[in-house]
Amino acid sequence: MNYSVYFHAGVLLVLSSALSSTIKQDVLDTLAFARLAADEDVPQGLQDSQWFDIYSGILSACGWHFFAEQHTDLPLRGPQSTVSGEEEVVALAETNLSSGQGLLISAALRKLESASRDAALLQKLKRHCLSGDAGSTRFRAMAGVVEEGGFLGMVSVSFVTHGTIDQCYFESGAARHKPVGNVIRRGYSARFNQARYDEFRADTREWLATELHAPSIEIGSLFSAKLPPVA
Repeated sequence: MNYSVYFHAGVLLVLSSALSSTIKQDVLDTLAFARLAADEDVPQGLQDSQWFDIYSGILSACGWHFFAEQHTDLPLRGPQSTVSGEEEVVALAETNLSSGQGLLISAALRKLESASRDAALLQKLKRHCLSGDAGSTRFRAMAGVVEEGGFLGMVSVSFVTHGTIDQCYFESGAARHKPVGNVIRRGYSARFNQARYDEFRADTREWLATELHAPSIEIGSLFSAKLPPVA
């Protein structure tokens, strides 16, 4: 199976080539709309739970049916512990998604890391992954896979740290950070119902057309038969 990898509206997104062109565009549009609406209603994105309530609520209204959701809010193991965005996303994908989707997200992260020196992509990473207020920075990493039939598996990791984060792409060695408080981990499973979205499609596309920033950059492609086996 072939897949396309995007950094789209703050999500490292892997899309199956089996999706029709219409559903693919609807998936991209609804994710972008939910992201922009949540950012508008929760400036700086520091109120994480409120931000995700709005984000998932918009997706539900636009035709996504969530049939599984997990949320953990856990402290680090010790006062000197640090976290890596890449390691957290991979671990969460491995435990919350199917093994195939976990492999796809791991492969997409490798593509993201190799492409993240591109100036336009780096700007989008900083714009979508980082937000700050009064000396604190929130890091939010989101990754998902949309399979044939409109099935979505998505994970997110977020935390707050003092000061700034110079690099927000997910390099295990170079991007370790010490959170203030807990690391919030979420996993979602959902399916897109195109018929439920029909009445909102025209208005959503009209609204997105007014945005100054293009929501998506295509990073590359993946072929699942060539991915390494699960260890």
